[in-house]
Amino acid sequence: AHGVRRGVWIARTDWSAMAPVDRHAALVHATALQCPDSDALVFSHASAAALFGMPRIDPWPKAVDVLRADHRVRSSGLIQRREGPAAPTVLVRGLRVTAPARTVVDLSRTSSLGSALAAADYAVRVGLCTPQELAEQVADLPAYAPGARAARTVVGLADPRSMSVLESLSRAQMYVLS
Repeated sequence: AHGVRRGVWIARTDWSAMAPVDRHAALVHATALQCPDSDALVFSHASAAALFGMPRIDPWPKAVDVLRADHRVRSSGLIQRREGPAAPTVLVRGLRVTAPARTVVDLSRTSSLGSALAAADYAVRVGLCTPQELAEQVADLPAYAPGARAARTVVGLADPRSMSVLESLSRAQMYVLS
C-alpha cells in the first residue's frame, strides 16, 4: 500500500496508475479526511485545480492549498495556508473549493505563465467558467496585489479554442518572447 498521508493508504498499483493530477486530488481528499473540521476548509489554488481536473505544467505541490478563513488551520508540511479575500465556493467531489474563475486567477498569481494559461484555457474550453467571469474576478483584484499583473495577462490570453496543454504552453512562450 502507498501512504497518501499519515493514516490514509491506497493500493500501490492504484497509486502507480494515477496521473499526477489525480494523485494531488487524492492528497486533498486524504487531508480532508484527517482534518477534524474539514467542512470549514476551502481548498484553493493547485488543490482546487486538481479537483476540477485542470491541467498543470509545473510539478504538483506536495502540500494542499487551503484558503485562510479559519485561524485554527495552520500551514504545515502538508497544508499551505493561502491569504486572500473570501471567495465564492462550490462543492467538487464532496469538498468545498474556490469557484473556477477564482481558482484560475489564484493560479495565475502563484504559478508559471504556462501552467496558469493551461488551466485558464481548459476552464473556459470545458465550461467551468467564462472569459467574462475571469475578467470580473481579475477586476476585483487591487492593482497592487501580488500577482495581479500576471493574472491580468493570463485572463487576457485565455482562449477556449486552445485544445491542449502544449498549445497553451506554446502560446505562453510566444507571449514571453514577443
